[in-house]
Amino acid sequence: MPNFPAPLLPLPCALDSPVADGYPGSGASTAAETPKDACGVILPRRLQRTEQDADLAWQLVLAMNQALDETRANCRLDEQMLQKKVHHTIRFLRACSYSSHDIVVALAYTCAYFRRVMPPLMGVVSRSEAVHICILLIYLAHSFVLDENCPIRDWHRHIFRKYCSLKKMDAALFRVFSFLDFKLMISQEEEAKYLRMILQKESL
Repeated sequence: MPNFPAPLLPLPCALDSPVADGYPGSGASTAAETPKDACGVILPRRLQRTEQDADLAWQLVLAMNQALDETRANCRLDEQMLQKKVHHTIRFLRACSYSSHDIVVALAYTCAYFRRVMPPLMGVVSRSEAVHICILLIYLAHSFVLDENCPIRDWHRHIFRKYCSLKKMDAALFRVFSFLDFKLMISQEEEAKYLRMILQKESL
């Protein structure tokens, strides 16, 4: 496992500090300090985390589409399907006890892989296949970036089971890895670029 430099971009507090499940306590916190929705309704902490992860998934979708624009690809991703699948994947990674920082860095690497792999495939593979290839890229990124990775059988059971068999998933993963020339390291410039894109909303 390579030694990675210190994070290139500071993570916003909302991502850097895990939000516990459950409801806000009735201690020192006041209603003014507790996050609310647009109507002023106090949000359960679990819902806060869910909305945060949904926003993070959407930022990844936007970053991927921007990568397609940079390569002048004619086709677009199914944004709704991809956002839903990425959101599901982020929730899965959280259930595996990965920190917000680890997840965001893995997503930044995913964007770099996406730019190398997907543009030539757009218009060749189906929309559903394109979405699942993106999730395979997240798998590769998490395997490379993190000290401990979640076994592929768990990814299949929780994310790919309804789409394909474990054997087909494993074969597809190897093929996607080969599209990357079996090289998963990215430059610091790429990492910084995609971290900025993914965290753009958080920094506004």
